[in-house]
Amino acid sequence: MLLGAWFAVTALVVPAIAGVFVNSPMAARVEGTATGAEMVDFGSGTTVTIGGAATWDAGTDVDTTTSGALLALDHTGDAPPGSTPTWWNSAWGYRQCFVVENPGADETELPVQVRIDTTSAFATGDLPADGSGLRAVATTTGAEIPLWIEGAIPSSSTSVWVQLANAPTGPSEFCLYWGNPVELPVSNQAAVFTYTSAKLRYYTLTDSYTGLANVSGRLSVVSYSDGNTITVDGVTQIGNRGQMITFEAVNRNSVITASAPISGSGLGNATDSVVPESYADTEFIFPSTRGVQTIWVRAPFGAVTLEVRHGTTVTTATVLPAQGAVGIPADALGSSTIGVPGEGTSIRSTNGIPFLAVHKSGNNDSIIGVPFTGEDLFGMRSRDLRIGAGFADATYHLLGTDGTDLPAQTALAGFANNHYLGTDIRGDGTGFRVITDAGRIAAIQQADGNSSESTAFLPESYLDQEYFLPQDASYLSVVCPIVGQTVTVTRPGQPADTLTCANPGGVAGAPGRAYYSLGAVDIPAGTLVASGSPFFAYSEETIYDDETNLVGGLAAVPTEATSLGTTAGPVEGTYLAAGTWTSAPIDTGATGVYGYLELVGSLPAGTTARVQVASGATAAAASTAPFVGPDGTGSSYYDIGADVMHAQHDERPFLRFAVTLTTTDRFVSPTIDELRVTSDLTEFTTTAIGTVTIPISSGSGVTEHRVARVSAEIPEAAEVTISYLGGSGLPGADTLTLRTDHPAVHIDATGGAIVIAAGPTLAHDPSDSFDLILDEDIDPGNDVTLDARISFRLVNGVVIEKDVRFEISG
Repeated sequence: MLLGAWFAVTALVVPAIAGVFVNSPMAARVEGTATGAEMVDFGSGTTVTIGGAATWDAGTDVDTTTSGALLALDHTGDAPPGSTPTWWNSAWGYRQCFVVENPGADETELPVQVRIDTTSAFATGDLPADGSGLRAVATTTGAEIPLWIEGAIPSSSTSVWVQLANAPTGPSEFCLYWGNPVELPVSNQAAVFTYTSAKLRYYTLTDSYTGLANVSGRLSVVSYSDGNTITVDGVTQIGNRGQMITFEAVNRNSVITASAPISGSGLGNATDSVVPESYADTEFIFPSTRGVQTIWVRAPFGAVTLEVRHGTTVTTATVLPAQGAVGIPADALGSSTIGVPGEGTSIRSTNGIPFLAVHKSGNNDSIIGVPFTGEDLFGMRSRDLRIGAGFADATYHLLGTDGTDLPAQTALAGFANNHYLGTDIRGDGTGFRVITDAGRIAAIQQADGNSSESTAFLPESYLDQEYFLPQDASYLSVVCPIVGQTVTVTRPGQPADTLTCANPGGVAGAPGRAYYSLGAVDIPAGTLVASGSPFFAYSEETIYDDETNLVGGLAAVPTEATSLGTTAGPVEGTYLAAGTWTSAPIDTGATGVYGYLELVGSLPAGTTARVQVASGATAAAASTAPFVGPDGTGSSYYDIGADVMHAQHDERPFLRFAVTLTTTDRFVSPTIDELRVTSDLTEFTTTAIGTVTIPISSGSGVTEHRVARVSAEIPEAAEVTISYLGGSGLPGADTLTLRTDHPAVHIDATGGAIVIAAGPTLAHDPSDSFDLILDEDIDPGNDVTLDARISFRLVNGVVIEKDVRFEISG
């Protein structure tokens, strides 16, 4: 007979790399030449750890890289749900938290922009295109805060704005939550940019044209929110959303404050859109080629030293905050012929202080200064398209809705390239995307065939999703970054009209464009132009044919918000409900008998973890073998703790494991920290006769000892019986039971007396094996021996027997 031992082995734990640890194989295999029984001892031998961390296969919804655990349930984000900050609401399955660093003074009601990747959430249905379920939560209070989805969903960089109720000096934190698409969208631009006090500032910079009757100094304003407190030069009015109000005696030094965004322009040719303070920059380019030009500059943040360039001529100037708007001549001297480069103008700060700028040509034109971002520019060419470089050469290429595809265009420093369609089309022209390849560029459309007005192309991040017309308009021009994008035009008290941005030229990458007019009827002031994604728009004022850029609410970002720094955390997702991982075949190196399979892990409330094993003589055989549990069938499982490996795996060095994890609480996961198998069960020298002695160290209290694995090298079925042969010290044993892992075969001693001397027989299949188990409760200090015989009776009457003595020290 053979005898072998299981030893508790501390396995090496490799964080973040799953491992299976198998003790060494038997040092030697004793081959019996005669038919008989073998026993492998569970109580002695030397353990040597072999192998190391095994290579895990990719599991199904089971994470094999979680720090601190070898196996855990996978989760829906880039990281499992963190404990800090506390999860806002368990109905939301995802979140991403952001730390906002405020380098300035404490602020309240401060808007913050972040960008998130919404492609995966959209693909899984967790974040629909309309933003259903997206919420912003302040971590300090756990309260929802206003949010606005500026960018499109899905996108790898969807822009989302939130308003922090408090942003003290230093770090603040908030989280975006999604994964609950049944909740309605709450995106609201007005809520993000509306404040309890007048925080927003706008400037006029130029005078209205005073040569026309009844229009001198008049400013028309439309509010983007209800209850907007709007003050111009000390005069305050309250405006509601979509309501047009007017201010008189406005001049180039006027300052407008508001508690919510506005759209505004002067009535007349000179004063176009009011200039938001957020448009401040250190360089502006005006590629106008008209002969009489002035750049009006305002320096609200400090004294600015400036360089002004027109063509090859460079002049200097200084503007102080107290001076208000200062006009700096910048007359072009070159050609304004279409198709021939002419001189443009540009202006920059040489001391790094940002400023505001507006370009004016005589009394007939005003172009708002647009910040340089390096992004694609969007705009409409009604007649002339002019693109200019700043203080260094630049390159760009054009994509137009008329089929224009002009690559590798070069603009020389201080000059403007002139592009012309050939006809005057009053706003119903070509929509353009201008892509900067190198340097700094700006673009304008100059004139639309009935006047000498201009509008600026806008960088993509300055496009908005809604605009109010501050004055009556004869037409509206729209350019959309997305071809097929729909834009609604809603006149006060009227149902919405729908425009579709088309790209008739079919050039890939070109934008879409649309045109809106009511013919002889004006489009009234207060008309809302809106879309689900940002777009460009300008209108022509009715009386004086003044083409004017429309400025949306996004332009009204307070200056304090532009200095913020944000750091994004990982996308966290709750745990999946269930997952199964299976290993590749692992060569344990064991050629003998296995002992125990032990699982070390954690089972939080509502979770389960269970394992099954498949085995084979080769890797290929293990790959196709069925997974079974401790009873040798597919209906049982190994749980956390130690359990005996089924005998069918003996002599099979290749093992595979299947781990199934479940949770009913999406914020916790069961974990498997170690999975280890013991082998190297010491084999007793076996002969056909003689007694095998097995020492047992014991104590008080019923204790189970798995003492030996028994197999019979016989070619036919047999009946197995265990019987009592004798013993000593039995009075010192309160309980003494020898049984197999088939409990029907056993002998019992209770209270010093043998109760059952021989158990019933056990059917034994050829090459099957079973374990001997000793349950004992020995009084301390006592020594007890138990002699037993294991008999195999074959069908032909042959009996194979093996005697075993257990020496138990209490």
